[in-house]
Amino acid sequence: MNSADQLEQLLTLSEEMLRLALSSDWDRVVEVQGQRSALIEKSFPLDEAVALTDAQAHLKKILSLEAQVTALAVSAKKELGDTLGKINQGKQATKAYTDTSRG
Repeated sequence: MNSADQLEQLLTLSEEMLRLALSSDWDRVVEVQGQRSALIEKSFPLDEAVALTDAQAHLKKILSLEAQVTALAVSAKKELGDTLGKINQGKQATKAYTDTSRG
């Protein structure tokens, strides 16, 4: 696979990561990210035959997709933290009620 094909595949994997993140399939996001990371290791440095403008365009798209996935991950992490906080508050309330009703 030449560098141009690798860049195209990196873009495809990045788009797949965004699609999966939008559907909150974080396990698959991590799996695809692993595939993409392995391909990144193989892809650089780029072949001299790859036009610099094409490479820049692909890399800008990939970085934009990465930023979107990261923003979704941060949001999901916050939402999970909020949910866990509410669960913890519920446990504390239940314990306080139980302790009070026994005493």
